[in-house]
Amino acid sequence: DKIPYLRSLGVTLVYINPIGSSRTSHRFDCDDYFTVDPKLGGEEGFAALCDALHASGIRIIVDISINHVGTNHPWFIKASEDPSSKEAGYFSPDGKGGYVRWQNTPTLVQLNYRNPELCDIMFRGENSVLRKFLRAPFFQDGWRMDVAEEVGRYSDAFLTFDLWREIRGIIKGENPEAYIVGEYWDDASDYLKGDMWDSAMNYVGCSRPLRRWMGERDRYSLDGWGFSPVAERPYTGKELAEAVSEALLSLPDQLQYTQMNLVGSHDTPRLHSGPGFDFPLYSGAIALQYMLPGFPSVYYGDEVGLPGPSDTVENCRYPMQWDPDKQNKNFLSLYKHLGALRLKYREIFARGLWSFPSADAETLSFERATEKEGLLLLLSRSGSARSFKVPAGSVDCFTGEVFDNGTAETAPRGFRILSFSRSRVL
Repeated sequence: DKIPYLRSLGVTLVYINPIGSSRTSHRFDCDDYFTVDPKLGGEEGFAALCDALHASGIRIIVDISINHVGTNHPWFIKASEDPSSKEAGYFSPDGKGGYVRWQNTPTLVQLNYRNPELCDIMFRGENSVLRKFLRAPFFQDGWRMDVAEEVGRYSDAFLTFDLWREIRGIIKGENPEAYIVGEYWDDASDYLKGDMWDSAMNYVGCSRPLRRWMGERDRYSLDGWGFSPVAERPYTGKELAEAVSEALLSLPDQLQYTQMNLVGSHDTPRLHSGPGFDFPLYSGAIALQYMLPGFPSVYYGDEVGLPGPSDTVENCRYPMQWDPDKQNKNFLSLYKHLGALRLKYREIFARGLWSFPSADAETLSFERATEKEGLLLLLSRSGSARSFKVPAGSVDCFTGEVFDNGTAETAPRGFRILSFSRSRVL
């Protein structure tokens, strides 16, 4: 029903959390990989969703945790009842009469990919889980892999790289254009060489530096999961440019353009709920997210400034506000304008080279350009207006203002995105 709304934002891809049958709403504790949860409409409902999205020019990828299952899974129940059963081989003994739990979470039991039969069920077999949903009647367009760097990682073995190389071949064999994104919060360059994932969820090169630019302490400097954000000295423009550049330059050129650039997700507090929130500064951060190589991933509700608690991983997943009268129009306007920009300049965002022409204590500029045209983001956290050198004849993408004299000014804590023509060959 909300596909027209998604299209109004410029959305071309939907990513949804797990759909396999489970006891919880998050469904990372799957009890049947092959069954779409009846609470979501079952297989018929999922197939109808895929058809409707595809008919509207929108692709869909689905989250899955092949690393662990819930304690309600029939495999685990059987293994618990009969340690000599074949299902017991799908799990690793913990040396205490039980089985290894993921991150010591009582309800999540880690799968053992040293077991060939389990590999057949999950990905290797002709009718495996990962193959099923890439085929009719669904034809989903890829997979987001939960805790991807932990799959096949055991105390006495490291199968992770070999597993992902094999899984990539199987997925791409079903659909060469299928997108594979792994959840990883740190430097994922070892997985992004063209033989495993197409992208990691880009926390390290987008979310974490942009949140620091907003004055939020890095999650890795907080205790626990970091659901109580605290203020921190903001990044300077130079530090932000360096953090983004280092992340991009750690990847092959081709994979820079497949990155999933997010600010928030179901595993983070919402940035606009953070300490000392400043909408003008936030607007510039989101503008940079939309400009980066790869594509911007927007956590539902961020585009309307969705209010609500963010103190726990459960509370940050509160329902979407669909009532237009209760949506923040400033947020919605920002995201719609940036979404339209992405569609208008598809060629630039698909293959345009990137650079940071300038960066100092309070400002930076970021450029995307092809041989013929380019876009230039001017970003400032200064409390006063700031001037930038820009290509003569540049045009503000949102106001239409033309800058013939080679300089443009941003408002305090503001941003501009300018379009310009190129006369030189890159």
